[in-house]
Amino acid sequence: MELIREYKQSYLDTLTFDELKEARYIMIDNRTGELVSQGFSYAGKVFSLSQNAQINISALDQTRNDPTLTYPITYNTIDDLDTYSVIDATDMHTMYLTALATKKGHIDGGSNLKAQVRAAIDINSINAIIDNR
Repeated sequence: MELIREYKQSYLDTLTFDELKEARYIMIDNRTGELVSQGFSYAGKVFSLSQNAQINISALDQTRNDPTLTYPITYNTIDDLDTYSVIDATDMHTMYLTALATKKGHIDGGSNLKAQVRAAIDINSINAIIDNR
């Protein structure tokens, strides 16, 4: 792993200021994607934030008060090794808001880092930006 880190750094050291900015934007986007792919925690379990999972939870939340939607709704964990039973509309909405807040937090964190990259005045200031998410 250290060898990969050294190779990556040696490559980054060859970039111009503008190229380094672009590389950092890509690195930030990649890290945001990694974080989103780790899912969200709710009721002590971790659930997927894949595109399909986001569509499903959004659709369920939008119809949570529809009388034809019956509870409980069984939701699989990200690793498919466990489930969670959504007991009612309030539980569904709370689960949805948790997923939304998790994804928003990752995106906002990336946006803040990108703002720091945009504000950077030289290579040293770009290199000083740490993505510790």
